[in-house]
Amino acid sequence: MRAARIGFLLLPLTMFLVGCNVFGAMVYYLSPRQMRDAEFELARGRVAMVIECARPEEDNPVFARALAEEVNALFTQHKVPTRIIPFRELAALRRANPNYPSWSIQRIGRELGAEQVLYARLDTLRFRETPDHPILSPYAAMRLKVIGTNELKNQARLWPDDAHGREVTCSRPPVEAVDYEVSDAEAAKLGRDAAQIVARLFFRWDEEEMPQRER
Repeated sequence: MRAARIGFLLLPLTMFLVGCNVFGAMVYYLSPRQMRDAEFELARGRVAMVIECARPEEDNPVFARALAEEVNALFTQHKVPTRIIPFRELAALRRANPNYPSWSIQRIGRELGAEQVLYARLDTLRFRETPDHPILSPYAAMRLKVIGTNELKNQARLWPDDAHGREVTCSRPPVEAVDYEVSDAEAAKLGRDAAQIVARLFFRWDEEEMPQRER
């Protein structure tokens, strides 16, 4: 009898808690999406993506290609009317011109027929703590700028306001490097992970859809 009375008294509380859970779920699903606007809108059409390392010994074409191609893929997915010039065109331009290292970012963009250049300066691109370390700890730190190819030199930087550029960092979990294939695979994964962060600076996105790390 006493147990029945307790159950009877707890019933309203149970119904109240269930109601709260249902109400909470309804609020969650009916609440407006938290959208974040693009920090800058790139030009329509062809835009060059130039990726340079502060330290020549850290240059990694696998990372650079993956970064540029994934940024372009994400622009296509999110219907951004910008097309990153294929990485192979930039590589061919670099091979065909021995004096390429002395060119300005504006000239590189003009040679590729781009109205703008998305310039990524890699302050750090590290895969190992030391050259002979058996564990890979992929990490990239870069500063981004958008350069107009046809503006006056002192007005070429279109974004950001900070002359040092927009900082972006990306890292991946440590993994044992058993051979060069693993190293190249991790370089490509780091490039695609970084692209998730870079691309979102240039289109509107839902804050609940956070960048996904590649497995």
